[in-house]
Amino acid sequence: MDAIGVSPVIATVLLIVVTVVLVGVVAMVAMGMVGGITPPKNTSLLLENVAIGSQGFIVRHNGGDPIPFKDLEVRVNGRLATYERENENMQSFVVGDYIEVRLQQELKFMDYIVVIYKPANQIIVSTRVA
Repeated sequence: MDAIGVSPVIATVLLIVVTVVLVGVVAMVAMGMVGGITPPKNTSLLLENVAIGSQGFIVRHNGGDPIPFKDLEVRVNGRLATYERENENMQSFVVGDYIEVRLQQELKFMDYIVVIYKPANQIIVSTRVA
């Protein structure tokens, strides 16, 4: 009679052990993933000279964190735009600096301009041409 109650107890203990191990594995994976997230930049950028018919505009760093130029992307209607730095020797975009964006086509009504911090995939500033 004593052997009849042993099997359900062992099964229950095994289920609890498997559950605890599974929760531990999931927690380790989740903690590992959280560590790999790039924090966003706290930066204020200003878009100047954005107008219908313009073939360029200026992006001015108004305040906040510096951004390495290799991590900065300017897009117009989803297409990558090229820009010139105020000083080609600069490695980071810092307060007071500006970049000049040159376009192959004129800006049209409702064109979408966006400046992105690539590591965090963060939109820093965006606007529509009006």
